[in-house]
Amino acid sequence: MHAPGSQLALNKLNVQSEMKHILYILILLTCHHKSGAQNKLVDTVKEVTITERKLPVVTGSTQAIETDQLNYFRNNSMQQLLMLQSNIFIKNYGVGNLSTISIRGSSAAQTQVLWNGININNAMNGLSDFSSLPVSFFDQIDIQYGTDLKNAVIGGAVSLSHSNPFKQYGFHINTSLAYESLNNLSLATGINYARSHYANDLRINVSHAQNSYSFFNPEKNQDEKLTHALSRQVNIMNTFSVRFNMNNILSWHVWTQQLDRDIPAAYFEDKSEKHERNQSLRTLLSFEKQHFMDIKMNTTLGLFIEKYNYNDSLIFLHSNASVLSIPFNLLLSRKVFHHQQLSLQLIANHSSLRDQSDANILKGGALLSYSFDQLLNRFNVKASVQKEFTNVFQVPIIANLTLNAKCFKGLQSYASVSSNYRMPTLNELYYQPGGNLQLKPEHSKNIEAGIQYKPATKKNHIIADIALFHRNVNNWITWYGSSILTPHNIQMVKSRGLEIIANYDLDLSKRSTQLNSPHDTMEVYLIEAQVAKMRSANIQPSRHLIAGLFYAYTLSTTEESAIENDYSIGKQIPYVPRYQVKGTIGLKWNAFECNYIQTYTGYRFVTTDESEYLKPYFTGNLFFSYKWYVQNSRLQTTLKLNNLFNAHYESIAGRIMPGRNMGVGISWNWK
Repeated sequence: MHAPGSQLALNKLNVQSEMKHILYILILLTCHHKSGAQNKLVDTVKEVTITERKLPVVTGSTQAIETDQLNYFRNNSMQQLLMLQSNIFIKNYGVGNLSTISIRGSSAAQTQVLWNGININNAMNGLSDFSSLPVSFFDQIDIQYGTDLKNAVIGGAVSLSHSNPFKQYGFHINTSLAYESLNNLSLATGINYARSHYANDLRINVSHAQNSYSFFNPEKNQDEKLTHALSRQVNIMNTFSVRFNMNNILSWHVWTQQLDRDIPAAYFEDKSEKHERNQSLRTLLSFEKQHFMDIKMNTTLGLFIEKYNYNDSLIFLHSNASVLSIPFNLLLSRKVFHHQQLSLQLIANHSSLRDQSDANILKGGALLSYSFDQLLNRFNVKASVQKEFTNVFQVPIIANLTLNAKCFKGLQSYASVSSNYRMPTLNELYYQPGGNLQLKPEHSKNIEAGIQYKPATKKNHIIADIALFHRNVNNWITWYGSSILTPHNIQMVKSRGLEIIANYDLDLSKRSTQLNSPHDTMEVYLIEAQVAKMRSANIQPSRHLIAGLFYAYTLSTTEESAIENDYSIGKQIPYVPRYQVKGTIGLKWNAFECNYIQTYTGYRFVTTDESEYLKPYFTGNLFFSYKWYVQNSRLQTTLKLNNLFNAHYESIAGRIMPGRNMGVGISWNWK
């Protein structure tokens, strides 16, 4: 028996408990949004709010590579990612060897590769080798298919950048190991440490690839095995950032690379002793200031040193070259009136061949742009004009005018008219023998129009971009000659076509965490426990059916030529396919994911008169991944089945690509 005082206290506790219970139910009935901070309802409210956010203004056909796709290709080079996940055509000179790109029928030198906004194409030949760019080094990859207000570029751009180093505080490690049945092994590691005022991000990528596979040799009518194809790469990148306050960040990026590879024989060659060794050091110092007299400032200074060594002992050829580039970029922008912004970009670059004192290009210039947002509440207008000066040739004034219209919720249309140019490279000007100091810059006139549908909601949506383009390039540079090849401005090339990029995401998730009745407090407690358990393991339950389409029709033909009786008039530019189609379908089921990618690449002519060509080909590619979450760690395994149906095809004449092959990988992420 309880004492009277104890019984009184117990009754008091019971009354208090009942009052609390009644008060809790009343709160759920009348203002359940206030209690949502402790259950899943708060997430639902946030998603509704997101649907009203302002859509970004579309200025041309663009594509951002999804994070999930970056994870699939974490241990691969950029050429393997873009070959399956974009409308870019990859011109592959063999597994592990030089890979260049073409966007909308452009040449490889007409396309820029931007690292934190700075063009890293080699100043000597104007190219970037996409087989030497590791995917694991970049957090965001964007593709600009058309014109860009900030960069004078004829054939589009691929932008490589990093996430905010202060996004997550503390110590983070991400390591992955992958093996391919071609006897290829790669290791990628990232170590990040961030505090409130400083951060350091170290990334290492090492690969050792035998590139060994069998193929059928049509020249000898027999099966052979690819030999002399060993490739070794070491990439190290470090970014150190200092944040003086929320608006001022100083970053120092250093990227060193060493590539050592054998070049295998084409199937019409008996043997190859070709060997290539490349070394590069790229460093950028950038400073971002958000507010300075109402001016936003971003400035970047770079230093690039690249060395090339090529040997072919069969013909006693030994070639060495070294190039130095110092780029500078200063961007100032300020809102002048409501919904209006004025920007000034100052550009400078000095490039030189280090073994030739007089072989250099010095340029400087300015780009002025103006934008008017929400004109008549529906239109956006952007205009820019750019003028540069060099020590070698005259550069034309170029301009860009873009109009964007918001048709209705989620749908935008855009149209742009622009002119651009490409300066000749150091090789085209100074190569010995064969350089031509009389070259003029290639000059283009571009028209682009399209529509983009991108609803703001994250549930059950389709994203589509359809673009039409037309481009004329005058003074197109072509190398020709007899014993000595020399570059000349001899052609006018016209490119036109249609591009489609579409993605569909169907959410199959059961809304099990949504409340059916706020009266059922037991259900509330169970839901809270379930959500808390999943969040503690960093698991976001989801079931999605995804599908995607990449389609490109490109007609790129020679319209005029200074060569007498040139049979290329009206013919397709070599190695530009008229048709490319890539379709994706996949399933995400909580920690499991499966994707299938089917590709089609059409005829590619290998001669300017279309007398010889490579046949079209299909490839099927299947990807699997599964994730485990253990406390602060995430373990992910991947399986890739490439060229599933064992298609026999050539990317470049004489280079048979691998048949069916597979790859496995495992990655570990610890926070």
